[in-house]
Amino acid sequence: MASTGEHTVSLLARLPTEAAEEYTTDGSLDFDGNPALKNRTGGWRACRSVLGTEFCYCLAFHGISFNLVTYLTGVLGQSNVAAARNVSTWQATCFLMPLGGAVVADSYCGRYRTMVVSCFIGVAVSTRAN
Repeated sequence: MASTGEHTVSLLARLPTEAAEEYTTDGSLDFDGNPALKNRTGGWRACRSVLGTEFCYCLAFHGISFNLVTYLTGVLGQSNVAAARNVSTWQATCFLMPLGGAVVADSYCGRYRTMVVSCFIGVAVSTRAN
């Protein structure tokens, strides 16, 4: 029986050598399933998207975290114990949701689609609450 390395064929091995230089070498694919072009993948466009999303996430998370206990005890009339428990549950949910997103991204949709869909779901849920 042959080793598994003999059966795997690189995506770049199917391309001519001059064409292989313009494609990524890490096995990245575009939306159509073709090898991704180096000049159209990543770069500052992706960096701006990731940094902008993370900035907005951190701003929202910390803005809510700092005021949530006060809101729960004052406006909703919860006890300090119940408010602290609810805040801890909310924070745990915020910290564990990326694990679910990672499973979806790695197994089903891909990282960029998962990120875009998750952002739209987050905006829809947060605007629906008001």
